[in-house]
Amino acid sequence: MGGIWNERSNSWIVAAGAVLALALVTSSPPLGLLGLLLLAVVLTCWLWSRAALARVSCNISVSSDRLTTGERLAIGLTVTNSKPLLVPWIAVACTVDSALLPLDEQEVEVQTRAVESGRRLCWLRRTTAGWYERVSWDYRVRCRARGEHRIGPVRLEAGDPLGLYRTTRDLDLDLRVLAYPLPIPLPVSSLRPKSPVEGRRDARALVEDPMNVVGARPYAEGDSIALIHWRATARSGELHSKLRRPTTERCLAIFLDMATSDEPGAGTDVALVERAISAAATLASRAFRERSAMGLYVNGVMRGGRRTIRVGVGRGDRLFAAVMDVLARVPAYFRTVPIEDLLRAATYGLPPGTEVVVVTARGAPALSGRIEAWRGLGMCVDLVDVRALANPRDADEAA
Repeated sequence: MGGIWNERSNSWIVAAGAVLALALVTSSPPLGLLGLLLLAVVLTCWLWSRAALARVSCNISVSSDRLTTGERLAIGLTVTNSKPLLVPWIAVACTVDSALLPLDEQEVEVQTRAVESGRRLCWLRRTTAGWYERVSWDYRVRCRARGEHRIGPVRLEAGDPLGLYRTTRDLDLDLRVLAYPLPIPLPVSSLRPKSPVEGRRDARALVEDPMNVVGARPYAEGDSIALIHWRATARSGELHSKLRRPTTERCLAIFLDMATSDEPGAGTDVALVERAISAAATLASRAFRERSAMGLYVNGVMRGGRRTIRVGVGRGDRLFAAVMDVLARVPAYFRTVPIEDLLRAATYGLPPGTEVVVVTARGAPALSGRIEAWRGLGMCVDLVDVRALANPRDADEAA
């Protein structure tokens, strides 16, 4: 907290000093009284400004800390004066990311500030806070881009009734809002479950469910000890193995190719990368709604290391949240490894029968030959070329 002397306060001090000096020269009691009165007013205003922000707190709240790009968000800003002293005027400046734009700009004075991480907006509100009074503002904003967006810090500024002095205080309030990628329409072939449930025979080998034992069969050479049905063996006197019901459940592995060109030094097409991220998020959302297992593999190399970004195959709310968090935070500019190398390294650890979907922005001809070769080896691989898809921003603006 600091007090700031402005030109107006200096002029009042100079005026009071001049009146006192004139009173001493002329030996005039009225002038001396006027000079003392001016000094008393200046001192009172100084003390008032020093106490203006004492026991004044500020709080920021949001309707949700996670949302989808394009959705609306409610932000609450509350200032509380917890002392028996009126704050004649108080200015609240809240800094937010430029992606969070107020729907009604008339509700708040907006200024643009340039910071190290980019351009940010500063919301300004002015009000009066009575003793033990709480003042609140509600803002409705729309998120225009995916990513982690900051709300804060907040600067409070207050002063005396005459505006002679002012005091400022910076509050280290840092609220984060995570915006998921905007969904994008995908080809039906990329979203259709490849399972016998839809009425067609699956070419993949059926996987036995270890929890679904339906009977016993004679022991066959090569059966593991864990497969032996001990109760049937004890009853018959001969080795028997468990008979499990075969089952197929959809397991989807999403491989996101962040490269936009095969030529070194060609740069990154941010629009295509954003489209690829939106396509991967659409696939993950669809798999989550169908209660399918899923995993995410990104060929971007994490900063300061050699490891690529990956979320292992699994299912459930936590895994889906982890996948969407990665897609929300992954930067468009990334050092990448060839997606072919990532596929060769990651497919060995995938469960049998896993469907692989490669989302790329390099175009279908760049990977179609390799995709056909993997299909010839018995892998179930699909390719999503985002160059042929609509831009999610255009779809959002049209809606």
